[in-house]
Amino acid sequence: MVCDASQMLAGNIGKAGDLVQDFIDYAGTTAAAMEAARDAGFDRAVREALDAATEKARDMSRAS
Repeated sequence: MVCDASQMLAGNIGKAGDLVQDFIDYAGTTAAAMEAARDAGFDRAVREALDAATEKARDMSRAS
């Protein structure tokens, strides 16, 4: 899911939530992995990583 998500959502980023929900509703191996990742703090980790990258980009643009 994480590796192929960008290809699956190409041109359809607005449907990301629907795609995730489809996997969860199917309740297969991907859903089990996603739920375990969420329980382990995946959502927070990704959010913090994106925040750090955004802040670094801001800092770099100020420096140039």
